[in-house]
Amino acid sequence: MTWMLRAGLALVALGAAPLVGLAIALAGSAALGCAVDEGNVTPCPIAGTDLGPLFYTLFTGGWLMLLTAPVGLVGLGLTIAALGLRASNRRNGDRGAG
Repeated sequence: MTWMLRAGLALVALGAAPLVGLAIALAGSAALGCAVDEGNVTPCPIAGTDLGPLFYTLFTGGWLMLLTAPVGLVGLGLTIAALGLRASNRRNGDRGAG
């Protein structure tokens, strides 16, 4: 049962990973006053380094959510099932090592 909980949480994290990159791109570009869009790379210079290509890559990586969201949903189902089994075992007095 513990493996199911860990696997479920790992799949949820994998499913949500593109959102992390998207959030970094949006927050970073907003903090630096840069525009970011999917159409083209816009310059975003800071300390002599152009972060525009990085923000562009992270922003367009949000489209990977179309592929990873189903994986995350399966992980969410596994997590809910594992927590349900754990609660059921505790209610029934089974304190197994699983």
